[in-house]
Amino acid sequence: MGTTDEKHLELIETIFNRFLIQTQSDNPQLSRDYFERFTQLLNQTFQKYPQLKSSIETIILSIILPF
Repeated sequence: MGTTDEKHLELIETIFNRFLIQTQSDNPQLSRDYFERFTQLLNQTFQKYPQLKSSIETIILSIILPF
């Protein structure tokens, strides 16, 4: 995995974490904004870097399984 791949994974993880944090806030618009950004980034990444799909799934599962 190259540096670009790692940066994409880190960005996806960061945005997903922010989305989860915002779902707990009193600002639903901000939560929707993060979710939209996350899904856009995820779709773009899957199209450009299909080899990252498994790594992304692993990251997301590791974040949401405790919930």
